[in-house]
Amino acid sequence: MLKQRIISGVCLSLAVLALALWANPPIIFIVLFILSLLASWELFGLCKAGGTPVMQKVGTFLVGLLMLSTYLFLKDYIALPCLFSVVAAAVSIIFISQLFALETDGAVSKLAHTMFGIAYISVYMGSMVLLTFSWGEGDARFLSLYLILVVKSTDIGAYFTGRKIGKTKLIPAISPAKTWEGCFGGLALAVAVGFLTLKIADFELHGIYFPIHHAIILPIILSVSGMIGDLIESLIKRSIGVKDSGSSIKGMGGLLDVLDSLMFAAPIGYIYIATFLEHPGY
Repeated sequence: MLKQRIISGVCLSLAVLALALWANPPIIFIVLFILSLLASWELFGLCKAGGTPVMQKVGTFLVGLLMLSTYLFLKDYIALPCLFSVVAAAVSIIFISQLFALETDGAVSKLAHTMFGIAYISVYMGSMVLLTFSWGEGDARFLSLYLILVVKSTDIGAYFTGRKIGKTKLIPAISPAKTWEGCFGGLALAVAVGFLTLKIADFELHGIYFPIHHAIILPIILSVSGMIGDLIESLIKRSIGVKDSGSSIKGMGGLLDVLDSLMFAAPIGYIYIATFLEHPGY
């Protein structure tokens, strides 16, 4: 299990690095777009398997529509009123789809769970698009790469520290395997990796300068956010009654099991950078 987890982790890391170094902006968006569709399909599939009524096809389509609209808005192809109209249309499509289902039993539950799934994926994955394409000309892929590096360092540090010395359960009702010792180990590694990465880059990414105190604070915030995101997905899986969101990634589970921590950290990272740091052309 550990060997397969390491192999999958190395392969994913190489793929992300290759994208960051050589892919052009549209390709990066297409990758995020496809990941969003796959994640939403997986989430809705989980709900259905657990007996929760959802509109899997409609929900996945609307996640894709919202992701595309966010990208087009950032690239100035559509205006803010148009983006708002897309969101309103998405909500309307959900209600209309239920009308054509010709049934009333469980209708509110299906509507609510479908909108939850759309919001969960499109808001958090959409934040990855915001983080990558919001800052001036071009794209800020290395900001997203930095986010991935810090958050996944948290996962790695927490996993191995927890295995080695973990004793005090964090929230056993939600995730029995997670410990406070693992959390602190993950946090320590994330701060070290995050700070050293910025130091090597002379505390600058995409024209955004990171003063030393921000180079310490931001990894802490991203690390904690990533752990919260992991726990949120654990809560969802626990309520449905499954251990992993899928089996598409050997040793790691499903796609949501890999993205969960990144998804919650992305909007936090975006808000922090937009609020506290100076950035070109924004």
